[in-house]
Amino acid sequence: MIPYPEVTSLFKYMPWLGFARETLLEQKIWYSSMSAFNDPFEGIYDIQNDLSVHAAIALAAKYKADCHWDEVEEFIRAQVLHPRHDSLVLSDGFKAIVKQQVEEARKQIRSLGVLSLSMVSDSILLWSHYADEHRGICIEFERNIDEDSGILENSRPVIYSDMYPTPSVDQLVLDPRALTNKVVYTKSHHWAYEREWRLWKDKGNQKHPLPGPVKSVILGSNWQGSQEDIQRICRDLNADLVQAKIVKGRYDIEFETIQHRET
Repeated sequence: MIPYPEVTSLFKYMPWLGFARETLLEQKIWYSSMSAFNDPFEGIYDIQNDLSVHAAIALAAKYKADCHWDEVEEFIRAQVLHPRHDSLVLSDGFKAIVKQQVEEARKQIRSLGVLSLSMVSDSILLWSHYADEHRGICIEFERNIDEDSGILENSRPVIYSDMYPTPSVDQLVLDPRALTNKVVYTKSHHWAYEREWRLWKDKGNQKHPLPGPVKSVILGSNWQGSQEDIQRICRDLNADLVQAKIVKGRYDIEFETIQHRET
């Protein structure tokens, strides 16, 4: 079953020329590194410097995975545990192994790419900030279990918080992706209006395949592009073409489908 079944679509607001048009034609989309985001608080975290007996033993067993259990047990006794086996006494060599594990997690954060999407298509602020002041478009991606946007492993909603993410060394040792999952999906509560979802790839600052089938293309209320061009693109993608309009008398937008996809 697809995670979050109630979320059937995710949306990407984009300027048209130089971004959205190429995205639709190439069927590839840009995944940015977190250092390229417009929020300087992105990617900040604090690692809690604690390590449990359980996590230390798990790391030792992983480090000696190709050895016989007698060798693993001897390594743990010599490098990790107090002789009474009730507390940690880490050797300098094992501390280096722990440090390497943490550095690998940090390295993954620095190299990965993130795609930001939204659960909503009618946010006036998002249209203004990310779709060239309503002159761009909003792409609706259908969530599909066979596509990235349907896989819980790397696609999920952002958690909005007052505090930096604080993964522990324990978590990083037990799960190599713990730091990534904490940092990528945690953001300041000031951004909660975006109702953001994120996907990530191991390599950032490059294009990757679209996260799902294009269900519709929504033109901003100030759209001034070629109608013939966008209609052809939507026919090729078998996507609805929708026009956003300013609602008379209130601060809101409404939508009108001007070209239906084949069903």
